[in-house]
Amino acid sequence: CNYSNDTHSGSFIVLENTFINEYLPIAPPSCIKAYLYGLYLCTNPNSVENSLENMCHVLSMDASEIKDAFLYWQTEGLVQLLETDSTTSLDIRFLPVSKRVGSSKKRANKYQEFNSKIQGLIKGRMITPTEYNEYYTLIESFHLEPEALLLITDYCIKLKGEKINYPYIITVAKSFINDGLLSADAIKEKLSEHEEIASEINEIIKALGKRFSASIEDRNLYIKWTQELGFSKGVIKDIAKSLSTKNPSLSKLDNTLEKYYRLKLFSKKEIEEYNKQWMTYHDLAKEITRTIGLYYDNLDTIIENYITDWLQKGYDYETLKVIAHYSLKHSIRTIEGMNNVIQKFYKLGLVSAPSIDQYINELIENDNAIQKILEKCNLLRTVNSWDRDMYKTWTETWNISEDIILLATDIAKTKANPIQYLNKMLSSIFEQKITDPKKAEEFFKSFAGNSFSNTKSFNRDFIERTYDKKDLDALFDNLDNIEI
Repeated sequence: CNYSNDTHSGSFIVLENTFINEYLPIAPPSCIKAYLYGLYLCTNPNSVENSLENMCHVLSMDASEIKDAFLYWQTEGLVQLLETDSTTSLDIRFLPVSKRVGSSKKRANKYQEFNSKIQGLIKGRMITPTEYNEYYTLIESFHLEPEALLLITDYCIKLKGEKINYPYIITVAKSFINDGLLSADAIKEKLSEHEEIASEINEIIKALGKRFSASIEDRNLYIKWTQELGFSKGVIKDIAKSLSTKNPSLSKLDNTLEKYYRLKLFSKKEIEEYNKQWMTYHDLAKEITRTIGLYYDNLDTIIENYITDWLQKGYDYETLKVIAHYSLKHSIRTIEGMNNVIQKFYKLGLVSAPSIDQYINELIENDNAIQKILEKCNLLRTVNSWDRDMYKTWTETWNISEDIILLATDIAKTKANPIQYLNKMLSSIFEQKITDPKKAEEFFKSFAGNSFSNTKSFNRDFIERTYDKKDLDALFDNLDNIEI
């Protein structure tokens, strides 16, 4: 906030009599608060208080309310809002009041026909100057057609009665404005949609055992349930009836439908089956969490986020219990950790307990084969993950047979680092595309005595080259694409 060049500043605020006579009586209270505090800030424009954030805090208003207030005063000609790139600040210039004498009265005259029509709609009370000015600000700030606001007012009266308060009308109008509906034709079309679903939402309210007319918020909820979430009217009504004995509300119905949506349950049959099986799900969740050493007072979240997902993937109760024990033995003691195990099993196509057992047996057979290689290399230790990765590369990626690996082991066992030497031998076999054990045996004999371990001989055909960062970046970018 700053004074314009032709407005003087000082250590006190200057409030002209013209403002009190012409503007204050009919201005909305929130606009007066913002204007007076803005004048105060103008007396010390470099203060840390001179910010939108501070104004929001001091006046207990949000940023949009403060901006609306100054848009009101800009329409009155008392301030000027300058363009700013920031969404968290305003740049406001306060103009002299004396130059705008009578503008409020002119504004009221401008909307004389609108004033008459809206008072004709609101028959239960007299509209105050403050309320009129709120309507004018809405029309001018958002370029809302006056006829559109009259349609919205008539709609609100049908919902709330003729003594409706104006903040409700303003709130409903802003909800239409936020949807980009500013013309009378656009409002008519939207209200027509709401009228079409009025009977349907009222049936839902009746199914809940309630007796009230649906508000615009209630109708928006119904649109969300049917169009966004994809529930049919019949399913919504059935769920509403099931809630009717449990302190029901549209909010509780909304939460229930959101839950079924997360669970991917959309038909009456699916929902009934879920509710019928809920105690079984509860017992399963209880057993699984306790197996991995967890305890929950409420298992609803575990059931909704994990149990139902696992069951939908095809895992049965017994298999899930087996996986829980498997997780515990491998020090996996969180529900998310067990979920990661299940997701990996599912990716591998392992859903039933027999398929998981078979997979584990194959891993055991692999470990036995690796252990045999270690023993032939005179290494008295257990198999580790590095061994498993190497063995997988040899047998699956390089497609080298068990016979050839054991032939290479007979030579590698005499070396100081047998596994490293074995890996070098097998990589050479892969490069030479040798798959016949006899040819492999001949190759290994020559390999043991050749110059692969001799640095000078190895480099005889190698031309040294310096790689720049771009070359190395390309190399590692390609390596990143290789799944390991």
